[in-house]
Amino acid sequence: MVRGQRLGLAVAAAAAFPVVGTVPSMTAGVHHGYAHRSGPLHARVTTTIFWVGEEADADNGGIPNLASAWDDDWQRHFGGLDDPEHRAGYRPAKFMPHENAFYVALPYNDYDSRGERKRDAAKRCPRGCKNRWIRVMHGRKVAYAQWEDVGPFGEDDVAYVFGTHRPRSRINRHAGLDVSPAVRDYLGLDDIDITAWQFVPAAAVPRGPWKVTVTTLRVTWR
Repeated sequence: MVRGQRLGLAVAAAAAFPVVGTVPSMTAGVHHGYAHRSGPLHARVTTTIFWVGEEADADNGGIPNLASAWDDDWQRHFGGLDDPEHRAGYRPAKFMPHENAFYVALPYNDYDSRGERKRDAAKRCPRGCKNRWIRVMHGRKVAYAQWEDVGPFGEDDVAYVFGTHRPRSRINRHAGLDVSPAVRDYLGLDDIDITAWQFVPAAAVPRGPWKVTVTTLRVTWR
């Protein structure tokens, strides 16, 4: 779903796992074969926070997160509200999630409004966009997360998501990435912050809290 403005979070990061790796150097070019290599690095991207079960209000443009762009029952499949204020390490305090607590949204949807796969989607996401891995970098900290929704603004920003352009949206300082409370806490992000990110193949994802539960559910609509 297309995301709105993110405000009002100030939760300290937990420290159950050490920082993995360092920020890589810039990678040039546009790559489509992400199953075998990393994508271009997107540097200095304005990053906002969102969460499963977020209620609709003025801060998120009136769009609730009970569902995602690819899952009509996202909150149920996740296991409940991913409460950003009450945490137990990198997960919500009240339950153990059924899906990965490390998730993100990017402004591209490989399906159109009719629920049909877009013509160019096969070369962008050969196996589908949902569940793909990215690494997110902030200072010298690196977290890994799975792509589970569309946002924060727009759903067809191909030149940014798969290329080297800046985010098309002008909202929230050209925000181009939404991250979950777990990613926020691991990296120590503010409500609106700056990160870098890039696609990585699943085989390149190291051990860490993002591997406690890995999301495997594919696109699910009623």
